Amino acid sequence: MDVDTQEDFMLPHGAFGKHGAANHIERIIPNLKRIFDYAQAEQIATILATDAHVPDDPEFSTYGFPAHCVIGTPGHLRIPETHLDPDVIVYNRAGSFSGSLPASERPVIMVHKQHFAVGTNPSFADVVRALEPCHVVATGVATQGCVRQSVQSLLDLHVPVSIVVDAVGPDIYEETGRAAIEEMKSLGVTAYTTEQVCSGALAEQLD
Repeated sequence: MDVDTQEDFMLPHGAFGKHGAANHIERIIPNLKRIFDYAQAEQIATILATDAHVPDDPEFSTYGFPAHCVIGTPGHLRIPETHLDPDVIVYNRAGSFSGSLPASERPVIMVHKQHFAVGTNPSFADVVRALEPCHVVATGVATQGCVRQSVQSLLDLHVPVSIVVDAVGPDIYEETGRAAIEEMKSLGVTAYTTEQVCSGALAEQLD
């Protein structure tokens, strides 16, 4: 599951890049590319947890965020390294997922969300059920925000989760990102590096 690796979060010209957030997040992009290439080569299903807002989304004023990831704008797009054409898009409303996945050896499921956690999409649990049994590997941004809360969404559904520690990034402060990783580990999330994932070490552990 990749969380929010969209232009507004990842790139200097994005909405959060203008606030300094993307200046250090860009360094994880090569690792994200390696993981996505590996997942495609190994025919691994991919969940794209994707921030998706309307222009006047109340979240912006509630949290004091700049307008970001507005549907139809460049900032909503995924960066090229994590762009995949989805087999299905699960919009942020009840009943937006049929309950079954298209006939594909490696389905790509884009799940829209308007809040931090992917589990706030009312159809997310149905997506997880369609993929079971599964072990989810998490990447993306921001470690202590949307990644942490989206991992919690999976834990709440009793799904085992691993996090790729060098393919997640904090919004501004490195120490808060590290603290979030340690918190997730304390909840049973296992931690791997990009090299371990792409060398097959994680797959061997799961066999």
